[in-house]
Amino acid sequence: RGCGWRIKAIHVLNLPSFAEILVNTTKKLLKQKIIDRLHIHGTDLTEFKKQIPSHLLPADYGGQGESLRDLS
Repeated sequence: RGCGWRIKAIHVLNLPSFAEILVNTTKKLLKQKIIDRLHIHGTDLTEFKKQIPSHLLPADYGGQGESLRDLS
C-alpha cells in the first residue's frame, strides 16, 4: 500500500559526484513527473534557499532553525 502523502519535491544536498552520475543515469527510467520533482543541489545552495523558506532550514544551511547537532 502507498502513503497518503503527496510529494511535491525531493531535494538532495551535497551529493558526491559519483552518486550524481548514478542519479542522472537512473532519471532515464523515471516518469517525467518524478524527474521534475527531483532537485539535486551540490555545494552551492543558493537555488535551494530560494525554494525553501529560511525559517524551515537548520542554522547549518543558513536558516533560522536549530543546528543539526542540536536536533540529533
